[in-house]
Amino acid sequence: HAEVASRAKSDLMANMSHELRTPLNAIIGFSGTMKEGTFGPLNEKYMEYANDINSSGEHLLELINDILDASAIEAGKLELQEQTLDVGNVVEATLHMVKERADAGNIRLTGNTDDGLPMLHADRRRLIQILLNLLSNAIKFTPPDGEVSLTASLDGGDTHVFTVRDTGVGMDDQELAKAMTEFGQVDSGLARKQEGTGLGLPLTQGLVEQHGGTLEIESGKGKGTTVIVRFPPERVVEISSDKFSEGAPLNIGLPEVDREHEAIFKQVEEIFANITKGISAKAMLPQFESFIATVKSHFDNENRIFSQYGLPDMRSHSNEHQELLHALFTVRDSMENDEEEWRETLTNIAYSIHRHIITYDFEVKSYIPG
Repeated sequence: HAEVASRAKSDLMANMSHELRTPLNAIIGFSGTMKEGTFGPLNEKYMEYANDINSSGEHLLELINDILDASAIEAGKLELQEQTLDVGNVVEATLHMVKERADAGNIRLTGNTDDGLPMLHADRRRLIQILLNLLSNAIKFTPPDGEVSLTASLDGGDTHVFTVRDTGVGMDDQELAKAMTEFGQVDSGLARKQEGTGLGLPLTQGLVEQHGGTLEIESGKGKGTTVIVRFPPERVVEISSDKFSEGAPLNIGLPEVDREHEAIFKQVEEIFANITKGISAKAMLPQFESFIATVKSHFDNENRIFSQYGLPDMRSHSNEHQELLHALFTVRDSMENDEEEWRETLTNIAYSIHRHIITYDFEVKSYIPG
């Protein structure tokens, strides 16, 4: 019976995803086109209707997405798309998303990221979703002239800590317990202006736990609320040469390749050092162009050695080379355009190349005599 029920829930999730989200996207898209006046201006009343249709459609889509996410977590089917994240960038992006809402409620919104905070290995979209849910809740329950803050820091146990504080209405123990249950809503005059599913906190807790983290809430009636999210220490990404101590390149007995490996590892460390110092994309471009040239030359040599020694999985390695080179050129374009996520993208591709070389070294060492 449990298996049948689980399958039924999965089918319902799939149907909801298609049958509800597809027409909603059309409603949001067409009403957005009407708002922009793409095919001609609207009179004042029709513009008001178009705005209401668009905002209501987006709100309904958010609610459906929350329900689907909560169901996926419960069914153990939510997959994280993890990468190395610049925490300061994520905090800034999230604050930007809720700034208009805070301004509309006359609420002071502040954010702070500790200097030198290490990068975090996590799902970017889900981390933003976590912080967005917490900030939206804080703004929702804070009266005008109140304050909401988001801070990111590293605690004594070397774990990333995100703290959201507000000077809102707060909750007593009974209300807090209700807020942490699915579809449980705390009855507040402030909150009733923006109805929700009551999934905000339970969904946020589920997303945090998917990352192996914890969520704690401190609240008191009339005293505001503080939410603390802690990620496990293993998600800290230290950008230093120590990171590579567990996997230095092997000496495989081919001098040209060994020299290239050492050059690439040295360049990777220099790139990480410059990212940590906050050096601009424009200043780092010449260094990165040199890195691309070294990697490309090395990949050519890898292919030659695989062919020369008749090593297996040559096609697999060749395909990986193409993917990594494509990623490198994509990063270069991102740096040239000074896109906000270039540091994260560069860090991820540098780690990928590092891992590729370690794997390659072990494979080649096991096949080449002596």
